[in-house]
Amino acid sequence: MKIFVTGGTGFIGSHVVPELLTHGHSVLALARTPEKAAQLEAQGATPVLGTLADIDLLKQTAGKVDAVIHLAFIHNWADMSQSGPTDQAAINAFGDALRGTNKALVITSGVAIVQTQGAVTEVDLPAHDSMRGPSEFLIHDLAKQDIRAVIVRPAPTVHGVGDHGFVKMISDAAAANKESIYISDANSWAAVNVADLAVLYRLAVESAPADSVLHGVAENVPFKAIATAIGEVLQVPVTQVDADEAQKRVAGLAGNLIGVDAIATSDKTRDVTGWTPTHDSLLADIESGNYI
Repeated sequence: MKIFVTGGTGFIGSHVVPELLTHGHSVLALARTPEKAAQLEAQGATPVLGTLADIDLLKQTAGKVDAVIHLAFIHNWADMSQSGPTDQAAINAFGDALRGTNKALVITSGVAIVQTQGAVTEVDLPAHDSMRGPSEFLIHDLAKQDIRAVIVRPAPTVHGVGDHGFVKMISDAAAANKESIYISDANSWAAVNVADLAVLYRLAVESAPADSVLHGVAENVPFKAIATAIGEVLQVPVTQVDADEAQKRVAGLAGNLIGVDAIATSDKTRDVTGWTPTHDSLLADIESGNYI
């Protein structure tokens, strides 16, 4: 297939693009700058210079391909008010191009946007006012318009070499404070290796049925085990603290999440796609020194 990818130079996208190319697909990839375009060309993709704001370009390019994988998202933590609307406008552009074709449109959401008791499953719906919730509901609508529309919800912890997400923030804080902390031994985080997640995106675009919700979740890891692994690698003590103290020691969103129970299942995803994670676990990644 010829596949249009947005976010192809990001942490996840830089694994998805080679995964697609290795399996015989050709890739057109959105690039914000000439430097990003050069990165994509080096991987074997054809760059398309533009941004998510270039609606006509998105629509025109989507009309030339067999499928779209939408990974890009504006993470402007200072002002996220336009992130959701920009995402929805891009999805609408893809929908306009693909409507009536039964071609695949795979978008990215996240298991963390769904608020429920216990583990989040593929059938659980996000709140309408969550950041990516409206994008999910838009995809459900597009699936009724002869588009093979699919949602991929990655785990909140997507790990691997080059990860600068929450685990990296917590590891950096532990190194600075010379102490690794946790709040409770009862909460866990859903996690997935970025290489396994790339395989899931490929399976989604190749064969997932219309209106599928797929969970990129390989495991649920107790946060105390994460803190302990970080402490062992850094050779610093591991200490239990309360929520207020955690926020003082780990700045920003990561500090707020230390005590959160963010777990999810992927049983339905594995049944539908045959996806089987095979790469290193989160604890193995930490123990290898990737976060130091």
